[in-house]
Amino acid sequence: MKNGEKEYIELVRQAQLGNEESRNRLAEITRGRLRMYVYRLTLDNDWTEDILQESMLEMFKFLDKLQSPERLWGWLLRIASNNVKDDYNRRRRRSMADVEQGKIGPRDRQEGLENLVGEEVKQVVSAAMLALKPRHRMVLVLRCYEEMPFSKICEVMGCGQFGARMLFGRAKKALARQLSRRGLTRGSLLMALALFGKMTAVFRRTTTGPSVNFVRL
Repeated sequence: MKNGEKEYIELVRQAQLGNEESRNRLAEITRGRLRMYVYRLTLDNDWTEDILQESMLEMFKFLDKLQSPERLWGWLLRIASNNVKDDYNRRRRRSMADVEQGKIGPRDRQEGLENLVGEEVKQVVSAAMLALKPRHRMVLVLRCYEEMPFSKICEVMGCGQFGARMLFGRAKKALARQLSRRGLTRGSLLMALALFGKMTAVFRRTTTGPSVNFVRL
């Protein structure tokens, strides 16, 4: 059991019994870690905050339905992941509608990581990650930064273990292709994943849960 998970379990049990102090503490220790996870999926601060607030509210709304407190983190990641996917689909539909109506032209700015880093290689890595399908970015984040086994990833992603392994393999290949198109060799995948982990660990000081290892292939 990872550092911090025992505390999660006891806090969930007490919170389910109506202990307000435990609910507040549970929100405190999950919020920072969840923020970093969501940020790695959205690469946008405002979008991250919207998803984070929605996910935290949903967590407490349905906390009583969580029968196994030790599964809190995987359950919360699935809530956040679903919220990201739903919101991404809504944004894409709105964007397509705006394009059809001639309201917007080519994208003239890139939010997220591009505003945070200056070095060319960091820009290449962030652009490559942004170009991935959300589902590919999600499985990379779960595996490489949340250090989740495929038996847990499949629960978050809503697929079988074999499907999770296949998706992870496809995600790595997709990222390697995106890096190659931007001038980095396919052998730079490991470096890119490690660098992306460091670049997006912007909320680590507010995180009191387990530490993060950047790459787990």
